[in-house]
Order: sequence, then structure tokens, then C-alpha cells
Amino acid sequence: MCGIVGSWFPSAVGRVKSINPAEFTSLMLAGLQHRGHHAAGLVVARHGDKESFHDAARGVGLVFDVLTEEVIRRERHCHCALGHNLYQTCGHNLQRNVQPFLNIIADGTEQEQIAVSHNGNLTQNQEGARPSDSDSWCFLESFARVSNELPLHLRILNSLRPLSGAYALVYLHQDKQGKCSLVCVRDPNGFRPLYLAEYHFIVRGKKRIGYLAGSETRAFDRIGVDKCREVQPGEIVVINDNGVRSFQSTAKGWANQPEKPCVFELPYFAGVNSQVRSKEPLEALEVREALGVRTAIEFCECHPDIKVEAVVEVPDSSRPQASGVSKALGIARRDVIFRNHGAGRTFTELQGSIVEKILRKFGFSVSRIRSLKSIALVDDSIVRGNTLREVAAYIKKINPHIQIHALIAYPPVICPCFFGIAMSTVKELARHKYGDIGEMARKLNVDTLFFISYEGFFQTIESLTGYPESGWCTACISGSMPIEVVRRQYQEELVKFSLLQK
Repeated sequence: MCGIVGSWFPSAVGRVKSINPAEFTSLMLAGLQHRGHHAAGLVVARHGDKESFHDAARGVGLVFDVLTEEVIRRERHCHCALGHNLYQTCGHNLQRNVQPFLNIIADGTEQEQIAVSHNGNLTQNQEGARPSDSDSWCFLESFARVSNELPLHLRILNSLRPLSGAYALVYLHQDKQGKCSLVCVRDPNGFRPLYLAEYHFIVRGKKRIGYLAGSETRAFDRIGVDKCREVQPGEIVVINDNGVRSFQSTAKGWANQPEKPCVFELPYFAGVNSQVRSKEPLEALEVREALGVRTAIEFCECHPDIKVEAVVEVPDSSRPQASGVSKALGIARRDVIFRNHGAGRTFTELQGSIVEKILRKFGFSVSRIRSLKSIALVDDSIVRGNTLREVAAYIKKINPHIQIHALIAYPPVICPCFFGIAMSTVKELARHKYGDIGEMARKLNVDTLFFISYEGFFQTIESLTGYPESGWCTACISGSMPIEVVRRQYQEELVKFSLLQK
């Protein structure tokens, strides 16, 4: 899972000192820091200036560690920019896989340039040598093979048709004459989210419009925009001096594909204040609170004799779910665990003893834990189980007599994801690593482990978004692949999954 952003402004933006597309792009990336903390990169360009299309910065680290004030000041005269937050799901060499990727396509003495930021994952076999072992490089390779006699949107379309998998893409293209275009694309199934916004400004009394693209609406929060919409599955949007043009191809294999956005965006990946896919405006916060309510109701029905004194969340993404549990149970939510934000995502395994890991990632209110006898410990999901296991073990270390009842507001993750989340093997999933629910509870150091039901989860999702189970990618919790997966190592994992299901 990654964060992708882009900005396109007319050349008139150069007369407005308060607007720096490079700065806007870095602020959008910072708003999407939760989608990727491994690395960040920025490509910039100016209209009509072939020498201006270049890497402004790229490197391992958080956004503001890479896109420093010095970088932003140096690129203050750019008109367009493209950015990327990397959460590495594929490939090995981190430095070599930092996006956006950039390619120069030479045609005699003339050349054009293109860069791409990708969120998702391709599901076909990866053959041949390339500058990066990331599958994202395939988008530039494929584009270079398409005739440059075609309009830009058809070149993009024809380059994508041979590729299979999940992708939200933002391209920055500069043609042989130096004309810059920003292109936004989602795959025909719409696995990964992408939004497009307008930024209005005035130059010499005349209204002008700049355009911003981002994985989530919260990318625009630090900037403020005048209009925002979701890029639709299969849509190709081209933005340049000719205006904004939207294309939906009728090509076989592209048109009329079932929409399958990732359902994991709602309870976990999307920022809590981001808009999520829905028939009416809806933020992730509302979904998560409702899932917490439903989880608590089902828990009480299954365990009417269990009483808890307090509701505690595994920070930070579980707070809305914990609020919902607290509301449904009529029991106060207590702040006893505090996230150390400098430690990055908890999806990755830290080195060291369990105590060292916990102290690096969290702070605890020891006195509050010692005063409790029974808690509902709420988490948004369990993938590997590392975080919940470590948190519960440390709570038990502080208070050996406490009863921990873990309430999980997402059904058990039973199948690897091949569409952009870094959980592509069966053996890493807690559901298979630890055995049945009872054994999982023991290995995760909790007294009770309770998951929201599959049916209850989707009843809640449909009631809020208007989209039923069939309108989402549910592969990780159902094992049902929305599209064919042909990459050899993924097929091997599916065989393992099938054997475990028997």
C-alpha cells in the first residue's frame, strides 16, 4: 500500500508567490504518510522546458526527511510535480525501488519524458532485467513500446491492457515540444483509490485552475481545494493546456469489469478523516465506529457472562472502533496505551525482545493498567498478530491477574493479498500461523478472542456505503480472487491456502 500524489498548474502559477506545486505535492504526501513510511520521492517539471523534468529528491525515510525545505525552495519555480510514499510490497532493494520512476523515450534527436507513481501490485509473472525489481517499472516499459503517433490517453490505455493486477496511477508526461500533462488512471476493477481535485486561484483578475491528485481526500486537507471527485474504475483523466478530458474505453477486457475496491481501506488503510467509497458522502471514521458497535453487540450475544471494566484500543487506528465498542457496551474507553509515532507502521516486525519492541512502539499508563481487572482490548484487524500479541503480553506483565478480552472489528484474515498489501504468503497470517481461534487466543496472550462475523461486517458496510459484499474485493477474508492470478509464487500460495481450507 502506497500514497501517490500529483499536481498540474498552468504556467501562470509562476506569478503567484503563495503557490508552489512542489510544496503542495510534499504537503499532500505528508497527509498520506500513513500509507507508506519506507521512502518518498518527488519529480518536477516546467511547461516548455525540457531540462526542467527531473528528480527533485528521492530517498529512504519519511516525507519531510526526504523532501526538505531546501528541496522545496529549490523547486519553487516548477509548474507540475509528482510524488510517492513507498510502503514496499514487492522487490528487495529499497533504495532502488523509490518512486516516482522516470524514463526518457528517445526518437532520433528528439525525446519525451514520463514518470509514474503507482499504488497496487501486478499479478502477472515478472520477466527480464530492469532498473528496479519493483513491478511498478512495468508501466514505463509498456508505455515505451506503444506507438507515439497515438493520442496520449490511447498510449496509456494500450500500455495498460497487457498488464494485470491492481493499480492506481498518476503519470507526469512531457512531450517532444515540452508540453506537460498529468494523467490519472485506475484499473478497471478499481482496487486502489484515487481522487482528483481543483484548486482555484486568481492571476491579474482572471480565475485560473490547478489540479491535484491523491490516493485519499485527506491529501488535500493541508491545502484546501474547491472541488473534489473520485477517479472512477477504468477511467483515464488527462490534464494539460487543452483542459481536463476523461476517457472510458470500450475495449474488451477493460470495459464493463466488476468494481472491486479493497474493503480493507474502510477499517484500516484510509485515513480516519478521508472520504471512502459510498453512494453518499462518508468518512472512514463513521464506518469504523459502526463496526465497533456491531462487534460489541455480537460479542455480548456470544459471551453474555463476560463483564469488562474498561474499553482499551490498540493505538492508533483502532480508536474509532473502540469508541463504537464503548458506546454499545455503555462502558468508558480509557487511554492506557499511547502510540510512539516515530516508530513507523506496526505491520512490520521490529527486532529485539518483546519488551524492547513494545517500549519502542508504545507508552503505557502503568497505574491505570494495574487498577483494572478486566478489559475489552479493541483492534481494527489481525493480520500477523504481532502488535496485539506484544501489547497483550506487556499488559499481562504489568498486571498478571488482568483478564483481556480482545474484540476485533474485522473478520479473520485467512488469505494472502496479491493486490497491493504486504501480506502475500500464507505462513505469515496469524489465522494459519497459530491455528484455530482458541489457539490463536492463547498465542496472542488474551483470555478471549472475538471477531466480528463476516455477515455482520458486510451488513454494516452495506448499510453505510450502499454497496453489498459483491461490490468489494474480499480476497483476504473470503479467499475469493476477484481476478485471475498468474504469477507463479502467488499461485503457489493459493495452492497452500487451498490445502489448509480442506
